[in-house]
Amino acid sequence: MSAPARKVASTIQTRRLSYALGGEIVDFKLDADMSDETVAELRQALLDHLVIVFRGQDLSPADQVMVSRRFGDCMVTPGLDRWVDPEYPELFIVTNKRNPDGTPSETRHTARKWHSDQSFMAVPSLGSLLYCVEKPKIGGDTMFANMYMAYDALSDTMKKTLEGLRAIHDYFYYSAFKDGTRAPFTADELAKVPPVSHPVVRTHPETGRKLIYVNESLTSRFDGMTEEESRPLLEFLFRHLSQPAFTYRHNWQVGDLVFWDNRATQHMAPPDYDIEHMDAAENHRYMRRTTIAGTKPY
Repeated sequence: MSAPARKVASTIQTRRLSYALGGEIVDFKLDADMSDETVAELRQALLDHLVIVFRGQDLSPADQVMVSRRFGDCMVTPGLDRWVDPEYPELFIVTNKRNPDGTPSETRHTARKWHSDQSFMAVPSLGSLLYCVEKPKIGGDTMFANMYMAYDALSDTMKKTLEGLRAIHDYFYYSAFKDGTRAPFTADELAKVPPVSHPVVRTHPETGRKLIYVNESLTSRFDGMTEEESRPLLEFLFRHLSQPAFTYRHNWQVGDLVFWDNRATQHMAPPDYDIEHMDAAENHRYMRRTTIAGTKPY
């Protein structure tokens, strides 16, 4: 039996989607003209649930950008501009549909590993809003993990070990850039997103809670250590933070918009559908993502 709807504030209701994280905003239509009070309530729901789901939305690219701006400035990230909407550079397109020239999409394998969007930036993102335009007949899910829970479940000794450590986040570390799925990056593109150092244990700027802030896609090593020295502890953390008890798996419907907190969650998209047969409409997955600017981790 699903959890009953719970009143969060005067204008919205949420329904919990899993024990670890996730809440559906019940019977709500997103609109760029929604009141400041409603925006504040939705921001609080995001803090409460870390992932909030809006079903049955009908958003054009312009609508999505305008709605997203109500939650903060939209990031246009260097290094991602190959895959943005030509009219709306704030929209990053994730799809297995072919490009207009018939070539395979370079984003068809995006997010196969756990990560937090834009952790490779010196000032990473607050959150992301992903809108489903097309989904496969089977699969195409996204999984989310709660980094508060992952941190809280560590032993006191491990928490002390991690406190004060920093880690290197590198956009070009992820193997998707090395396996031929995506064309090599130019020297200019590489220069725009150099590796950055962030604390391994991050403090959420709004809740004050501690959380784990390393991920298998983008974290190459601990600051001041070699990759070989870093690997055993990083591998433990990657296994630990993705335990099923910390996760929610979202089964997309066309018209879903999912807003998640990149500071306190990680996500990944399992290859649970027929990605390679991209000419069959039943296998198509087409998603648009906006990303909200955040603050420097501490």
